[in-house]
Amino acid sequence: MTYKLNEAAVYMEREEYERCIATARAALEIGGSFESKAKAYVRIGNAHMKLKQYEPAVLAYRAAQAEHRTPDTLKRLTEAQKLMKQAAEEAYFSPELAAEAKTKGNEAFAGGDYPLAIKHYTEAIKRNPKDHVFYSNRAGAYTKLGALPDALKDIETCLAIEPRFVKALLRRANVEFLLKEFHKCLDTYETVLEIEPENEDARAMLITLENAVRQRELTLQPESEEAATLRQRSLQDPKIQAIYGNPVVQTTLQSIGSDPRALSQILKDEPSMMRNLTMLRYAGIIRFG
Repeated sequence: MTYKLNEAAVYMEREEYERCIATARAALEIGGSFESKAKAYVRIGNAHMKLKQYEPAVLAYRAAQAEHRTPDTLKRLTEAQKLMKQAAEEAYFSPELAAEAKTKGNEAFAGGDYPLAIKHYTEAIKRNPKDHVFYSNRAGAYTKLGALPDALKDIETCLAIEPRFVKALLRRANVEFLLKEFHKCLDTYETVLEIEPENEDARAMLITLENAVRQRELTLQPESEEAATLRQRSLQDPKIQAIYGNPVVQTTLQSIGSDPRALSQILKDEPSMMRNLTMLRYAGIIRFG
């Protein structure tokens, strides 16, 4: 078996990969120790990798690990599995078929069949994972089903590809509104208006958002357990932490606390403070009135 393994190694050096595979298989037929058989399977796997035949390479490396486990073989197996997955995705890639799947998803969405829409949008993503619109569309279907964490995940993927895609930003704001994360919702709508200052949906929803905050302030008792939970959750947000921990903001809050009438003068002296106070109010950290 050792002679055959050495012969297979020579063929590998000569880049005669098919002969290397055949010779290593002949070595396996002769038999030997677990270590020797593992070495033969590794030779086979290495040759298949050179031929870009990733699936048989994965099988060979798995067989090697079954005979004798080593960190090096595990590393080769992991790499082969990664390349096999990439090759399968590339083979499946088709912008044309992705567009067809998207059309079917849109039809299902319009008909109210959201699970079917998700199925078609998922197919579109598999066919062309670089198109941001597919993730946004699937997020819309997830939102209709109340699967808000899944919707947010798709929206973030969409925005990672195309950060200024307004439709996805509006969908994110809608999800944040449904989750009652009003400060995040405000931030997202303001981002939309930075991109499209005349966006009517964002402008209208800012009014709805303010009304929702006012309603919460009317119904939620400041000392209630629910209010405490809201404050605790909001303070986990890095943006809210940064605002609330700002010494200037803290000084402002202390001034307002001792004399609410001081607010108008403070805002006159520091107009930018209003944005910070509004974010804290929408987060449920403070309230006016």
